[in-house]
Amino acid sequence: QRAVMNSFRQAVFIQHGSSAPFAKLPKQQQTRLWDAISASNVEAYSEVLQQLQCANLSRCRSLAVRLHLHGPPHMVLLHPVQPFANDGETAKLLSDFLLQTLPVLLRESQEQTSLADGVEVLAHGVRIPLDTPLWWLGLHAAYLDNFVHIAVRAPPQLLRHAS
Repeated sequence: QRAVMNSFRQAVFIQHGSSAPFAKLPKQQQTRLWDAISASNVEAYSEVLQQLQCANLSRCRSLAVRLHLHGPPHMVLLHPVQPFANDGETAKLLSDFLLQTLPVLLRESQEQTSLADGVEVLAHGVRIPLDTPLWWLGLHAAYLDNFVHIAVRAPPQLLRHAS
């Protein structure tokens, strides 16, 4: 329970730049959140989650992302991700995030950016296209700990090069 709630608190901190929204949540609601997670009660979970989410994505400081690199070596990177460019309107894409964090996973040409040979990027076990907006992942691919977990399978030589 402690690990899940600490992870949830981390995600709220990354999203808001403060843990205040979680700290202000009454103890009864924190208990309700844990009970909903442990019982897979999506309705109760959603009711509590609404109190902790940003009013809208443009006000969200960052999305909480855990990037899992399936090795060897296996690594997990905790990474805040801005869903929009500095103008607040242009959506950042998965390819933008990967170029910023692990460019070795991508091949760039003048026409397009693509994954390097042997690289897969997944969320919930499903391959994610590079043109997926990050805000979409934040809304539709977050796990119950409020993080977007992105798994990367890559040849070991690429991951050794990245570490």
